[in-house]
Amino acid sequence: MSNAENQNQQEMIIVYDGECPVCQHFVRGIRLRQLSGQLELISAREQDRPEVQWLQDQGVNLNDNMAVIYQDTMVQGAEAITWLTAMTSPSHHLNRLLFFFFRSPALGKVLYPVLRNGRLLLLRLLGRKAIQVKE
Repeated sequence: MSNAENQNQQEMIIVYDGECPVCQHFVRGIRLRQLSGQLELISAREQDRPEVQWLQDQGVNLNDNMAVIYQDTMVQGAEAITWLTAMTSPSHHLNRLLFFFFRSPALGKVLYPVLRNGRLLLLRLLGRKAIQVKE
Protein backbone atom coordinates (compact mmCIF):
# COMPACT_ATOMS: atom_id res chain seq x y z
CA MET A 1 0.00 0.00 0.00
CA SER A 2 2.52 2.52 -1.16
CA ASN A 3 0.92 5.70 0.18
CA ALA A 4 -1.15 4.14 2.94
CA GLU A 5 1.89 2.18 4.13
CA ASN A 6 3.64 5.49 4.52
CA GLN A 7 0.88 6.71 6.83
CA ASN A 8 1.75 7.23 10.47
CA GLN A 9 1.66 3.76 12.03
CA GLN A 10 -0.53 5.05 14.88
CA GLU A 11 -3.16 6.51 12.57
CA MET A 12 -6.38 4.57 12.14
CA ILE A 13 -8.14 4.98 8.81
CA ILE A 14 -11.79 4.04 8.37
CA VAL A 15 -13.05 3.91 4.78
CA TYR A 16 -16.85 3.93 4.62
CA ASP A 17 -19.72 5.07 2.37
CA GLY A 18 -19.83 8.82 2.92
CA GLU A 19 -23.27 9.14 1.31
CA CYS A 20 -24.95 6.59 3.58
CA PRO A 21 -26.55 8.35 6.58
CA VAL A 22 -26.33 5.22 8.74
CA CYS A 23 -22.65 4.72 7.87
CA GLN A 24 -21.94 8.39 8.65
CA HIS A 25 -23.69 8.08 12.01
CA PHE A 26 -21.80 4.90 12.82
CA VAL A 27 -18.28 6.16 12.10
CA ARG A 28 -18.90 9.50 13.77
CA GLY A 29 -20.73 7.98 16.72
CA ILE A 30 -18.35 5.28 17.83
CA ARG A 31 -16.19 6.22 20.76
CA LEU A 32 -12.86 4.53 20.29
CA ARG A 33 -10.70 3.97 23.33
CA GLN A 34 -7.70 6.22 23.45
CA LEU A 35 -5.83 5.99 20.19
CA SER A 36 -2.21 6.94 20.48
CA GLY A 37 -2.54 8.55 17.06
CA GLN A 38 -5.24 10.02 14.89
CA LEU A 39 -8.46 8.75 13.37
CA GLU A 40 -9.10 9.57 9.73
CA LEU A 41 -12.52 9.00 8.18
CA ILE A 42 -12.48 8.63 4.39
CA SER A 43 -15.50 8.33 2.12
CA ALA A 44 -15.14 5.38 -0.24
CA ARG A 45 -16.67 7.65 -2.88
CA GLU A 46 -13.46 9.71 -2.97
CA GLN A 47 -11.98 7.65 -5.79
CA ASP A 48 -8.84 9.80 -6.02
CA ARG A 49 -7.78 8.97 -2.45
CA PRO A 50 -4.76 6.63 -2.40
CA GLU A 51 -6.32 4.62 0.44
CA VAL A 52 -9.48 3.99 -1.60
CA GLN A 53 -7.43 3.05 -4.66
CA TRP A 54 -5.22 0.72 -2.60
CA LEU A 55 -8.22 -1.05 -1.05
CA GLN A 56 -9.76 -1.58 -4.48
CA ASP A 57 -6.41 -2.89 -5.77
CA GLN A 58 -6.50 -5.38 -2.89
CA GLY A 59 -9.91 -6.60 -4.09
CA VAL A 60 -12.01 -4.91 -1.42
CA ASN A 61 -15.49 -4.21 -2.82
CA LEU A 62 -16.31 -0.90 -1.13
CA ASN A 63 -19.97 -1.24 -2.11
CA ASP A 64 -20.18 -4.27 0.13
CA ASN A 65 -17.63 -3.51 2.84
CA MET A 66 -16.25 -0.80 5.01
CA ALA A 67 -12.55 -1.13 5.77
CA VAL A 68 -10.19 -0.25 8.61
CA ILE A 69 -6.45 0.23 8.23
CA TYR A 70 -4.42 0.34 11.44
CA GLN A 71 -0.83 -0.58 12.28
CA ASP A 72 -0.09 -2.54 9.09
CA THR A 73 -3.41 -4.39 9.34
CA MET A 74 -6.41 -4.08 7.03
CA VAL A 75 -9.77 -5.58 7.93
CA GLN A 76 -13.07 -5.27 6.10
CA GLY A 77 -16.77 -5.99 6.44
CA ALA A 78 -17.94 -7.88 9.52
CA GLU A 79 -14.37 -8.24 10.73
CA ALA A 80 -13.93 -4.45 10.60
CA ILE A 81 -17.07 -3.83 12.68
CA THR A 82 -16.12 -6.55 15.17
CA TRP A 83 -12.62 -5.11 15.38
CA LEU A 84 -13.85 -1.54 15.90
CA THR A 85 -16.35 -2.72 18.50
CA ALA A 86 -13.55 -4.36 20.48
CA MET A 87 -11.74 -1.01 20.52
CA THR A 88 -14.71 1.04 21.72
CA SER A 89 -15.45 2.34 25.15
CA PRO A 90 -18.81 1.04 26.45
CA SER A 91 -19.71 4.44 27.89
CA HIS A 92 -21.99 5.44 25.01
CA HIS A 93 -25.33 3.77 24.15
CA LEU A 94 -24.32 3.13 20.51
CA ASN A 95 -21.12 1.45 21.63
CA ARG A 96 -22.96 -0.79 24.12
CA LEU A 97 -25.40 -1.83 21.39
CA LEU A 98 -22.57 -2.55 18.94
CA PHE A 99 -20.69 -4.53 21.54
CA PHE A 100 -23.78 -6.63 22.24
CA PHE A 101 -24.30 -7.53 18.56
CA PHE A 102 -20.70 -7.68 17.37
CA ARG A 103 -18.92 -9.09 20.41
CA SER A 104 -18.26 -12.34 18.59
CA PRO A 105 -16.91 -12.69 15.04
CA ALA A 106 -19.45 -15.45 14.30
CA LEU A 107 -22.39 -13.24 15.23
CA GLY A 108 -20.87 -10.36 13.26
CA LYS A 109 -20.65 -12.53 10.14
CA VAL A 110 -24.36 -13.30 10.44
CA LEU A 111 -25.47 -9.71 11.11
CA TYR A 112 -23.20 -7.86 8.68
CA PRO A 113 -24.98 -9.04 5.48
CA VAL A 114 -28.29 -7.90 6.98
CA LEU A 115 -26.84 -4.45 7.69
CA ARG A 116 -25.21 -4.30 4.24
CA ASN A 117 -28.49 -5.16 2.48
CA GLY A 118 -30.33 -2.60 4.61
CA ARG A 119 -27.74 0.01 3.58
CA LEU A 120 -28.17 -0.85 -0.11
CA LEU A 121 -31.96 -0.57 0.23
CA LEU A 122 -31.66 2.77 2.04
CA LEU A 123 -29.37 4.15 -0.67
CA ARG A 124 -31.83 3.04 -3.35
CA LEU A 125 -34.72 4.71 -1.49
CA LEU A 126 -32.68 7.91 -1.17
CA GLY A 127 -31.85 7.82 -4.89
CA ARG A 128 -28.10 7.51 -4.31
CA LYS A 129 -25.87 5.58 -6.68
CA ALA A 130 -23.58 2.72 -5.79
CA ILE A 131 -19.90 3.36 -5.18
CA GLN A 132 -17.80 2.95 -8.32
CA VAL A 133 -15.64 -0.12 -7.99
CA LYS A 134 -12.72 -1.29 -10.09
CA GLU A 135 -13.43 -4.34 -12.21
